[in-house]
Amino acid sequence: MIYLTLLYITLLCVFIIDLTPFIDDVEEKLGKWLSCKVIVPKPFGCSLCLSWWIGLIIILFNKPTLSLICYQALLSYLTPIIADVFIFLKLLLSKIITILYIITKVD
Repeated sequence: MIYLTLLYITLLCVFIIDLTPFIDDVEEKLGKWLSCKVIVPKPFGCSLCLSWWIGLIIILFNKPTLSLICYQALLSYLTPIIADVFIFLKLLLSKIITILYIITKVD
């Protein structure tokens, strides 16, 4: 069960940080508010870093094992690939919908 939890946390980190403009919006709004350029620091602006540290905290509150730490390290390392998979799935589904529109002639 903890393996799934760690996977879900990593997926959420990738989605929020890499695939949405959330970090850019935060930097822009804080920059306007503070009247200077703001950069969200690591680990908050990096999906690899954030998923690693959140996962490590979850592991520490459960029963830490070397296999869990290695699993989280692998998940964190794969965050760029996970982002690419999300983008691929979005493009694939969009293509399928376009083909379905053509086949069914729905406007």
